[in-house]
Amino acid sequence: AHRPTTASCASRGSSAARVTAEEDATLRRLQELLGLSQVDLREDRQQLQRVHLLARIERGDLPRVNAPIELESGEVCHWVVQARIAQKLTIPGPARPAMRFVEFRVEDNTPFTITDERAALRPREDVLPHDLGMLLVTNRRVLFRGARRTAVVQHNKLVSIRLFADGLSLDAAPASPPLLFLVDDAELTAAVLLTEARARRPDLRGAGRTA
Repeated sequence: AHRPTTASCASRGSSAARVTAEEDATLRRLQELLGLSQVDLREDRQQLQRVHLLARIERGDLPRVNAPIELESGEVCHWVVQARIAQKLTIPGPARPAMRFVEFRVEDNTPFTITDERAALRPREDVLPHDLGMLLVTNRRVLFRGARRTAVVQHNKLVSIRLFADGLSLDAAPASPPLLFLVDDAELTAAVLLTEARARRPDLRGAGRTA
């Protein structure tokens, strides 16, 4: 079965995420001047699409995508990405290098900008993936649906997002461990989730997570 990816989510966004005619002409001039291949040009177009999409997300103009599962009445899906839910292990022995991340707190108004270096979660022997599934961000919650496990965090319960190079950690309650996910596009996933959580936090009431 076809699995939605961040690329397919981005392509189903509005025309605001597309490369403009002026940008396309500029890319073609650069191609001629620098002798770039069609592959190089395609990569530049994809990067421009990504910049457009991030700008839309920052403005609160989130994409709408088809959910691979049935949602609640009135629930809108904004993002779908393949993900692995993982566990941070405590392994005896010498201390391992700290995992660098960028943290965004939902209650803050700091913009979604990434300037610091972020560590990769894989391959690390102290990060154990244990279920493969889909991670959805809707207007009400973030939902992981895997083969063996389901995890849900309502937006009004989300405290912070820690962004790694290839994943993110969701902190929903001080007394419980964060949920750790390895995802195909951590940056865009975090941007969509942070924007929606900040927009919806004052409005929602309900349970935090289930597993």
